[in-house]
Amino acid sequence: MDANTLVCQTDRFWSGRNEKFLKDQVEDLPTSLYHFTNSKAFQQILENKEVWGRSIFNQSDPTELRYANLLLKQASMKLDQRSFAGHSSLATSMCRVVIDHALSKNFSETLHTFIISLTANSESMALWKSYGHQGKGFCLGFAPVKVGQLSLVDEIGKSASLWKVVYQRAHQEAIFEETLDAYLAYIDEKVAPFFDQLSKAEQDEVWKEIGANWLTEIQIRCCLIKHPSFEFEKEWRIIFSEPKVDVLKPSKSALKFDSELKPYVPVPFGANSTELPLCLSSVICGPTHHEEAISAAIKLLENAKLPEVKVEWAFPDFRAALSRD
Repeated sequence: MDANTLVCQTDRFWSGRNEKFLKDQVEDLPTSLYHFTNSKAFQQILENKEVWGRSIFNQSDPTELRYANLLLKQASMKLDQRSFAGHSSLATSMCRVVIDHALSKNFSETLHTFIISLTANSESMALWKSYGHQGKGFCLGFAPVKVGQLSLVDEIGKSASLWKVVYQRAHQEAIFEETLDAYLAYIDEKVAPFFDQLSKAEQDEVWKEIGANWLTEIQIRCCLIKHPSFEFEKEWRIIFSEPKVDVLKPSKSALKFDSELKPYVPVPFGANSTELPLCLSSVICGPTHHEEAISAAIKLLENAKLPEVKVEWAFPDFRAALSRD
């Protein structure tokens, strides 16, 4: 088997794993997903008709990746404790290189991954307080995106998919262990028997392809992991990643930067649109917003040519009680 065949086979293996992982989530997809924001950002979102994907390093909780990396390290330590029993020297070597790189500072510095945070829980006062400007912001409701079909590669140079965040510790550990075990088994069965027959240049090509696929998968899995204490958020994430992680070349994606020089990925949306990646279906005004908030939101939607989007109060019973008082 030549190098080109092995590379194509590796691509199919990686694509098949992603498709299966995404397919497993379809049954859990809510009827609506929501994005909390403050009033200023809400106005900008409607004026530009786009939401921004933020770098994984610019999230409100800077410990997220450290927690995911800890789980990845624990999974690799289990393999070390078993001395990679039953695996070929090639698979063992590749796994050690990939894990070392995934946990290195260099990988973090070249990790160009962006996310849009959504939630299935629009009725959480805790979420309004944390992400909805203490209840004085807005919540945008989006119709569900078809899982696995969100693709913006042509527009922004990044692949994108909708994923459900995992909070259960046992499930998180299983994700990383399965990822390592699957690639080890693949290399043992599909690559190792032919590897020594290749030239040095061909071996390097196969190494690079397997490493790129493996690291890209680890990159996405790390973005799906959050500490169990955040489970109430019921978060889903649109994750934008490099189509392939190439540690030898810096990203050439056309990023934009906000007023604080933080990079972002703009994602357009419409109402009742099948052509754009996101479809805005509702706007919810924060429970402690001023009385004119709904009128202001309706005006902004009309100006954005989105008059069909439904506008409502969060916790209407709470608002009614405030009015009586």
